[in-house]
Amino acid sequence: MSMKNFTLLKSLSILLLFIGISFSSVAQSPQKYFDNGMYEKAYVQAVYKQNKKVKLKDKFTSVIYKSWDIIYADHLKTITDPESSWIASYNKVIRLTKFRAQVKHEGVRPQVKNALEDEEILDHLALKFNTANQIDIDNARQHEANQDYNNALALYKDIASRHRQAEPITTLTKKLQTRDYQKLIDNANQKMGDIYIADARSVLGTTEHSAIAAIDLVNLARSYRPLSPDEEGIIELANLIKGQAWLEEAKNLFATGTKQNARLAFELIEKARSKKALSAEEEQLSKDAKNLGMTRVSIFMQGDSLHSSSMFSGLLNGSKHSFWVTFYDAKSHPENMDFKMEITENKPTIFTGKLEKEIKQESKTVEYWVEETDANGNTKQVKKTREAIGVVAILRKRKIARLQWSAVLKDLRDGSSTYSESNESKVELINEYASLVSGDVLVMPEDTESKVDLESQGFPSDDEMKQQVTDTYISEFKTLIYTWQIQSLF
Repeated sequence: MSMKNFTLLKSLSILLLFIGISFSSVAQSPQKYFDNGMYEKAYVQAVYKQNKKVKLKDKFTSVIYKSWDIIYADHLKTITDPESSWIASYNKVIRLTKFRAQVKHEGVRPQVKNALEDEEILDHLALKFNTANQIDIDNARQHEANQDYNNALALYKDIASRHRQAEPITTLTKKLQTRDYQKLIDNANQKMGDIYIADARSVLGTTEHSAIAAIDLVNLARSYRPLSPDEEGIIELANLIKGQAWLEEAKNLFATGTKQNARLAFELIEKARSKKALSAEEEQLSKDAKNLGMTRVSIFMQGDSLHSSSMFSGLLNGSKHSFWVTFYDAKSHPENMDFKMEITENKPTIFTGKLEKEIKQESKTVEYWVEETDANGNTKQVKKTREAIGVVAILRKRKIARLQWSAVLKDLRDGSSTYSESNESKVELINEYASLVSGDVLVMPEDTESKVDLESQGFPSDDEMKQQVTDTYISEFKTLIYTWQIQSLF
C-alpha cells in the first residue's frame, strides 16, 4: 500500500470515529439518560420505544419503572408539602398525569402508578383546595364588610377558577367542599352596581358636567349587572339635562352676534334635538342661529358665459363642501351677501391636430421555446432568447378641447379681492396606428393598436368633446372652492 493511500485511509478512519462519537452523544439510549440522572428524558425515550413494540422489552420497561418511581416521588414532595400552594400541587398532579398518558402499551400502563387514584395525593390536594377556598371566602367577606366589592369579586373569581381546575378530576371532587361561586359573584356584582347607581343619583344635577358624570356611573353599573327600567331612566333624565344645558349655552353663544358663535349655537341645538323634543322657541333659535352663521356668496357671471348665475350657483350648492356656505344668483339675491364671486368662462375650443408620422428602428429581447433532445432521447422544452430588430411606422393624431376660465372672490365688507384664480381646463385624446415597415413583427409596441388604421379610430364629436371639457372645468372649479375654505373667512 502506498504512503498516499495509507494516509487517506487513516483520515477516513478518524472521520468515521468522530462521527460515531458525535452521534452517540446526541442520541443516547434510555439507559444512558437514566445513568446520567436525566430521569424524565430516560422515561420519555423508553416509553416511546416500548410503545412501538408488541412484546415487553426489559431494557425499556426497567427504565420506565425506575424512572417513574423517581419522577413520582419528586412530584409527591411538592404535593404533600404543607407550604406548597393549591396551584403548585395541582400543576404537579397534572404534569404526572401527562407523563403517564404517554404510556400506550397495555402491558406497561397498569404498572405505572396513577396519581389520580392515589389517595394520599387526592387527600393533600383536597385539603389545599378547601383551605384556599376558605381563606378566599374569609378575605372576600372582609372586603364586602368594607364595601370593597371589587376586591371581593377578584377573590370570588379565583374560587371559580379553582373549581373549574378541579372539576375534571372526578376522583377528587367527592373530597371537596365546593361553593356556589356563581351566586357569590352575582351578589357582589349586584352590590357593586348598587353603589354606582347610588353615586349616579347623588351626582346628577342641572349641569352638563353632572349629567355626563351620572351617565358614566350608570354605564359602570351596567358593566356589573343588568339595569332596571328605573335605572335606565337616570340616563334618560341625564340626557334631558345635557340637552337643556346645551340649549342654554346656545342662547349665550347666539347673543354674541358673531357668525362663528352662531354656528356653534346651531350645532349645540342640533345635539339637544337628539336628546329631547324642541319647543317652538328653541326651533326658532335654531333657524336664527343657522341664518346668522351662514356665509353667503353671490355668483356673478361675466361676459358671454356658458352658464347663468342661477345655473352655476345651483351647481355649486349641489355638491357643497361646507354646510355654512351657500351660493346665490346675484340678480335674484342682491342683498345680505358676504362675498361676491365674479366668474369668467370662455366657450370651449376644439383643435384637431395634423397627422404626425414617426419612423424608427426598434429592438427588443424576446423569449421563445424550442424542443431539444438529450443523449438519452428525451425531449424537453428549452427557453431561449434572441434580439428582434425592425423598423416601425407610427401615425398619430390628436384632438384637444380647451376651456379658459377665471374666478375672483371679493369680500363685500371692504371690496377687497380675497382669492383669485385663472386657469385652463383641457381634455386631450390621442389616436395611434402602428405598422411594420420591415424586420421582425415582435418589435411592434404592445400598447398600440396595430390591427386598425386612424380612419377607424374616430374621435368623439365636437359637441361631445365640449361637454367633456366643460365637465372637467366644473370639477376643477369645485375643487378650487374647497381649497379656498370660504366659511373660515368670517
